[in-house]
Amino acid sequence: MNIIERLLESFLPPGLIRDGLIGDLTELRARRKARTGSTRAELWYVKVLGFLSFAGGLSLFAKAVKQEILDELRAIAGDRP
Repeated sequence: MNIIERLLESFLPPGLIRDGLIGDLTELRARRKARTGSTRAELWYVKVLGFLSFAGGLSLFAKAVKQEILDELRAIAGDRP
């Protein structure tokens, strides 16, 4: 497993979906390699996994911001008589 796969793995919850997604992308990379060559297949793979990792990071950031907003709203509601 390369560093990009590990990054993606860290953003996805463990289980069949994560393992299946990584497995499917690995299979697609092998098909591209046969069709376009090793270098282009690896560049495609890094691009896709990088995007998915970035999207996962944004999702985690959005959850954190949402939680901060909810905490602030609860604090405001608690301050009211």
